[in-house]
Amino acid sequence: MFKETPFKGRVIIDLSDVDRIDSAGLGSLMRLKLHAVKEEGVSMQFVQMGPRVMQLLKIAQLVDWFPF
Repeated sequence: MFKETPFKGRVIIDLSDVDRIDSAGLGSLMRLKLHAVKEEGVSMQFVQMGPRVMQLLKIAQLVDWFPF
């Protein structure tokens, strides 16, 4: 999906309605982040992370990978 939808500029991902995330969801966020890193001129920010999502990122040691 991300390969077919190129984007440029600033991308903000609002996670306010996400109570928890499973491995498939985490994988999707990682693929999105990887795609943004590869593209020139793209910045990405994740906002409104709930405590469970933040806990998962800490466990997976990915807090620094997902700016908020």
